[in-house]
Amino acid sequence: MKRVIVLALALLVIASTLYSQDQTTLTGDQNKEYNRKKLTVEKVTESSGGMGWYWSFFSKRVDTWRAFKGLDNQIEAEEFFRLTGYTKEANNVKANLESANGKITFGVVLYAGGLVASVIPKIETRCSLPKRG
Repeated sequence: MKRVIVLALALLVIASTLYSQDQTTLTGDQNKEYNRKKLTVEKVTESSGGMGWYWSFFSKRVDTWRAFKGLDNQIEAEEFFRLTGYTKEANNVKANLESANGKITFGVVLYAGGLVASVIPKIETRCSLPKRG
């Protein structure tokens, strides 16, 4: 039984090697179409936490990635995961992004509320206490 499985796998590998097509065997039009539809992922190192050259001591370098569809069309992580069939991960990315945007909106509302409260004039009253004694 093991010999049959090994033989079938060997035939499958040989057949896929013989009939597979790589980019060098494509015609000019096929190569252009391939380049328009291909997905590319590149590693990017970014600085995080720096607020200018004088704060660079406190920043750290973070490795991240960017995805492209075609030659130069950058796509977001959610779209990349959907195109590659990872719908669970795409839903997680979408939920995280919505949560982050909600927190940012809440922070802006709190900041604006504090700003409004700081410009409202205060009326101070003096209370004179009776003298004891």
